[in-house]
Amino acid sequence: PSSGMHYACCFYQSSSTAKSDEWLYTPEISLNQGESLSFYLWIDPGTMFNVPGDAELDDVNNFDVKATFQVWMLPEGDEPVMLEDVADRYKGITLREMYANASNDLLKQTYSLKDYAGKKVKIGFRYVGSDGNAFFLDDVRVSLPDATARYELPWSTLYAGFSLYDENWDYLPQDCAVFPAYTDLT
Repeated sequence: PSSGMHYACCFYQSSSTAKSDEWLYTPEISLNQGESLSFYLWIDPGTMFNVPGDAELDDVNNFDVKATFQVWMLPEGDEPVMLEDVADRYKGITLREMYANASNDLLKQTYSLKDYAGKKVKIGFRYVGSDGNAFFLDDVRVSLPDATARYELPWSTLYAGFSLYDENWDYLPQDCAVFPAYTDLT
């Protein structure tokens, strides 16, 4: 889990004929302006496609999808809308790039919900296909985007402790920013 003690997962069917179509829904919620959906996801892209045994790493991935993870929006009174089919991220790139983009960690996913502000919705997570791999889902949240702060050092900042132009310019054992007394730091 990315936090806490629990997470959701779905394991694949180990048969090429059995097909999984598993859904996980949030309770119905009312969305406010500016909110976004975020969650952590792990899925193995290497097992999402029917890659032939003679495929080369530099082959472009135009192979059939055998299993995928999808994110759905189910607005009250409207048709369901797929926000993303994760397999689409890996189409049209080489197998080398696809495998390089694979992660061993749960990665944070974020989706804007601005088109659904003021509506009641359910959010659906779907694993569909056969003979793929598992997915892991954690920390599903609908909230305002994370606040970000940015601070730039004043133009009068002086630095000591590292070599900028001269390899022998070593004053302190660590980098240090020196602010003149007249510099406003706010």
